[in-house]
Amino acid sequence: MNRLENPLVCSLVFVVIVLGIFQFESVVLDRLVPLDQSVKVNWIYSHAGTFDYAFVGSSAAYAGIDGKALSDTLGGSVINLGLDGTAHPEQYMVLAAFLESNDVGTIILQVDAWGLDENAYGYPFHEYLHLPYLDKPVVAEVVAERRGGRLAAWKYVPFLKYAEFNTQIGVPNVVHVIGGRQPEFDVYGSSLRNQAFNQAELEALAAADDHHSYAWSTMRAEYFERMLELARKKGIPVIVYLTPEYHEVLEYSPWRHQVVSYYRETVTAAGQTFLSYDDDPLCRDRLNFYNTSHLNRDGAGRFAPLLARDVLAAVRRD
Repeated sequence: MNRLENPLVCSLVFVVIVLGIFQFESVVLDRLVPLDQSVKVNWIYSHAGTFDYAFVGSSAAYAGIDGKALSDTLGGSVINLGLDGTAHPEQYMVLAAFLESNDVGTIILQVDAWGLDENAYGYPFHEYLHLPYLDKPVVAEVVAERRGGRLAAWKYVPFLKYAEFNTQIGVPNVVHVIGGRQPEFDVYGSSLRNQAFNQAELEALAAADDHHSYAWSTMRAEYFERMLELARKKGIPVIVYLTPEYHEVLEYSPWRHQVVSYYRETVTAAGQTFLSYDDDPLCRDRLNFYNTSHLNRDGAGRFAPLLARDVLAAVRRD
């Protein structure tokens, strides 16, 4: 019997061919996905340079840091590494990977009352955005910590990662590159919003009152502390600021003072600077916000000189 007429041999040949095609597609997409600079993670990982100030945080940093105003006032180069909907594990991973190929003078971490709440953020760890970068040791390390055995499958089974997240990465990125899709963030990495205050959100919080169940995440706290330790090992000073919030929301957050106390005490114990703006007039004017915890473009512009003043004071003390 001809070998190619043997069903088992035919099946093996078919499997080998399919795996070869999948492996080829995976390699090609690993090269093409990072070219989509409209995706903030790809933009961050593409940098290799020197920055005087690197901002790290969630959407409150992404939308609330006026990079140009801060660069002008601080008199140095600024990059905003803030990402939408990210908690401390992903922030740590991005910062650590960024510091492998960039020099930073001062790290400025944005924190907020929701940062340690396990019930906050719908999808707090966007592993799919980082899958093309599993060759970076810290990315592989943190993805393994957060997703366990799935790392090996994503890393060694051809095309699996792009098949599993086919609506988020892979072909969509290629379409973006071909179509010339532009990023929603500016050259500093910020996405300032021209939006008015969302009164409905405040009313919803008032209606819920203290019924929100705050689930303190020791895991998130550990990653926050790892960012401080990472900076210490690299000899980079850290300034941590509590994101400005519209003042009326504070009365609907009975657990907030515990979270703020944790951040303040942890940062102070590490010998770093902690900043809060709860009592500033900025937080009493709803025109500065597009929702209770996010500054709009006008608010970010007004916040920039306040933050720059305190950052410069902290840098001079050091």
